[in-house]
Amino acid sequence: SPKGQELQDHYFGMVKDRILSFMHDFEMKALELGIPVKTRHNEVAPAQHEVAPLFEKASVAIDHNILLMEIMRQLALKHNLACLLHEKPFAHLNGSGKHCN
Repeated sequence: SPKGQELQDHYFGMVKDRILSFMHDFEMKALELGIPVKTRHNEVAPAQHEVAPLFEKASVAIDHNILLMEIMRQLALKHNLACLLHEKPFAHLNGSGKHCN
């Protein structure tokens, strides 16, 4: 890991309550729109977290990815958070891993 990103709280640490509240609201909103998501944990970079939609056809998944990013931005404001969706790498930290395989 790059310097400063090798702490134990990445991946394996508990998700902080404030972020967990945001993630819960995000997951509920996604489900309301018919986008089931899984995977909720910290990521390598500080203050970075992961969520993953379930596998689906790429044409639908790409639309869902864009919709999910917009939901994240809107809900982040309501939770007094900033949602950065910058590509990797960003300022010597791991950036967003948003992609469609």
